[in-house]
Amino acid sequence: MARIAVVDDVSVNRELLAFILGRLGHAIDEAADGLAALELVRRERPDLIICDVLMPGMDGYEFVRRLRADAGLASIPVIFCTAHFMEPEARELAAACGVREVLLKPVEPQEVIRVAQRVLEQGAPGPPGQAMSGAEFDRQHLQLISAKLSEKVAELQSVNDKLAALIELNLQLASERNKGSLLEHICIGARQLIGAAIGTVAVRGTESEMLAYVKHCGIQPSALAGMEAIRLDRGALAEVYREARILRRQLGTPDEVAALGLPRGYPQVEDVLVAPIKSLSATYGWICLANKGVPGGFSEADGELLGILAAQSGRIYENGSLYARLQRYARELEQGIVERERAHRHLAAQFAVAQVLNRASALDEPGKGLLEAVCSELDFAAATVWRVDEHEERLYCADVWCAPQACCADFVAHSRELLLTRRMGLPGRVWETGQPLWLPDLLAQPDFLRAAAARKAGLV
Repeated sequence: MARIAVVDDVSVNRELLAFILGRLGHAIDEAADGLAALELVRRERPDLIICDVLMPGMDGYEFVRRLRADAGLASIPVIFCTAHFMEPEARELAAACGVREVLLKPVEPQEVIRVAQRVLEQGAPGPPGQAMSGAEFDRQHLQLISAKLSEKVAELQSVNDKLAALIELNLQLASERNKGSLLEHICIGARQLIGAAIGTVAVRGTESEMLAYVKHCGIQPSALAGMEAIRLDRGALAEVYREARILRRQLGTPDEVAALGLPRGYPQVEDVLVAPIKSLSATYGWICLANKGVPGGFSEADGELLGILAAQSGRIYENGSLYARLQRYARELEQGIVERERAHRHLAAQFAVAQVLNRASALDEPGKGLLEAVCSELDFAAATVWRVDEHEERLYCADVWCAPQACCADFVAHSRELLLTRRMGLPGRVWETGQPLWLPDLLAQPDFLRAAAARKAGLV
């Protein structure tokens, strides 16, 4: 078995290579950068070095050049393992350093084993490629590293922009209670984050299988006017909904577009990315992004991001429905409390009246005690008791009560003087119908206004 040095500034990468090669019985040494790797190689004299290219302090090119400059270490074979090795300049520099094999990240375990075994069997590397002066090497090396750093800066800026947009979208989703606005934010935010030309969100209700909301973004209103209705149970989109899985596909023929399940009249689609809008307990619909506009269409990372957004949206959508349901229950409970309070007050009034009547020895005696009891329990300021004279067909004011703090002296004096007939005023209406009657009911009758104008209404 051989001794292999793994050089990479990312510990996870080192651990992966060490695990793969260690299972074959090789002894593995690790270093996090070129400087540490030189010390390790001088000390351990490994049979093979697997090295990253972009590292802090000393990168892979400089590391291999110094390795080749040391007569005692120059014969050790080196494999580059990097995600940044596609440019001709990079390959030319590697050849100038005597590096003949390159593993491109992400790397498959079988490929690591195959390449490492081949290099170990070959032994010491052959002579470097076409000779390159030190000045030329330094120039190309500096140019290559500068270009890679610029790419890294651009990538980091892009990641920062996406992170800021994602944070803003999350804040909008977390504070949105209206489900229609929530889905619109999802559609617009996901389309901008992933870079799609158009997007559509379709979900069912949380308590039924009926389609409840459809939101589009990036589609012209004129196209929407001629588009058929969205359906959740059509084509490949139905599989996303039923199986709660992500769909990422490039479409070439009209038959492939039709099989997707988008409605007739939908804009032309070249590639799609669809994720289920779901919670932990249910799937409610899907979000579809189309036309990435780059070679290869949507990436696997795009699918992972959309899947996370869709799952988060599903939970918020479900919670919003639960919130709306709780609000409805709260309103019903509040109404029930009001009804119970009203019933309680009515029972209290009836009990107070019964007590007054029980204490009275004759029906004529209750008087103000009865009126006061009723008004106190039902929050009225004044009341009258009327006596019916069937023989004369008249109503007489038997008694009147007014709360001490109420300004109703005119009401008391006027009530005592009133003589009413059937259908005259509120008392006359009650006498006529034999049923309780409230002021709003009486105001709807034209003859009431005429009676009031004649000061014969006798309102209580």
